[in-house]
Amino acid sequence: MRRPSPIPLLAMLAAILATLPAHAHTPPSTTVRPSCALRLAADADDASVRLCRLMEAGELPELRWPDFTNYREQVRQFYGTAFSPAWTINSVPTQQARALIQALQRAEEKGLEPEDYDASHWANRLARFASADPVSSEELARFDLALTVSALRYVSHVHHGRLNPADFESGLKQAPFDAAGFLKREVVGAADVPAALALAEQASPE
Repeated sequence: MRRPSPIPLLAMLAAILATLPAHAHTPPSTTVRPSCALRLAADADDASVRLCRLMEAGELPELRWPDFTNYREQVRQFYGTAFSPAWTINSVPTQQARALIQALQRAEEKGLEPEDYDASHWANRLARFASADPVSSEELARFDLALTVSALRYVSHVHHGRLNPADFESGLKQAPFDAAGFLKREVVGAADVPAALALAEQASPE
């Protein structure tokens, strides 16, 4: 007796597979964005690698408002291609970082809600650096990103207001504010952080 040809069976199987959703027969992507891939090749345990990964995720669970996808592009611009931590030197928070945190904790003086910028969490985060145990690369990255995201939110809210009128007044146009560039130029290396932050307020539209 002649055996049936396997070709029709293969054709039937191919037809069934073709009807399945793409994710049903495609392995999940493990591709890392090029910026992170370059850093991963250099040092898999580097704080910059972890910082880049966290940035790409667009979420930091320890923040009061964990989702920062609407600020992710500004975070990317702030760190550039190197993704070097901006608020610590030799695993120690800079004077600018500490002064910035104080400003976030006093946000009510600007008519803002301090907890929007994690005001009650910074004491514990800073205390971690005073511990005898070394701070890990992961902790450095998370501290740096948390402060960057909080600072971006803060200067943006100081400049535009907590609720941007452009969100509900379609006819109102506002000049763009480069929050990432402002932080890099005016705050990261500032001798007087409160005075530097005041520049964002002074630039507010009347």
